[in-house]
Amino acid sequence: MFRKTELRFDERMKFLVDFDFYYSMIKMNPHFAYIPKALIVNISNHEAQVTASSMDKKTQVCEHSYLYNKFLSEFSVLIK
Repeated sequence: MFRKTELRFDERMKFLVDFDFYYSMIKMNPHFAYIPKALIVNISNHEAQVTASSMDKKTQVCEHSYLYNKFLSEFSVLIK
């Protein structure tokens, strides 16, 4: 997946980085299929995991706000 696109993870994010990446990937290629089976599962919750170190409320609120502003023009169509 990484080699087939110029799309990269947003390095300014820690908590919602996967959501941002998947959303951007779907925007580039809206033809996808849903399957009910989980293909990737992460249950390690290791303390060195970046997501685990960003579980504080301040980081979460800041990243939600950042994503909202990043995609505001796209979402504003839905809000009207």
